[in-house]
Amino acid sequence: NMPNMDGLTFLTEFRSWARGWLPGAELLLDTLRPHYRLAALSNCNPVHWARLVDDLGVASRFELALSSHELGCRKPDPAIFAHALTRLDVPPAEVLFFDDAAPNVAAARAAGVPADGRHAIPGHHAVGRWHVPGVHG
Repeated sequence: NMPNMDGLTFLTEFRSWARGWLPGAELLLDTLRPHYRLAALSNCNPVHWARLVDDLGVASRFELALSSHELGCRKPDPAIFAHALTRLDVPPAEVLFFDDAAPNVAAARAAGVPADGRHAIPGHHAVGRWHVPGVHG
């Protein structure tokens, strides 16, 4: 049985599903930001995106933060990578894409974007094998 709830209660609960940063993620981004251009490409909806941007400050950690609901396509659709590359004004080979979903990693690679499927941050940063200065994994 589903509990009865009004629309506002539902939206409040639904918005809270976007929990927050993984442990160590903010430190990792702060370490990378002085050396690299950072962008976020998220499959998201308007409710969760508002929480991520307004409450958790996602947009402030990246030069560019893009959400699928704003672009009209979702990862792994090749169009979303084209949108991001156009907005960043960089060729695919100059981007390093991380995602925890294998289809998204494969799609990025098919678009010519070097990509990695790691998603664990604590203890060994996702960028560890890429030899990023100042980040030790």
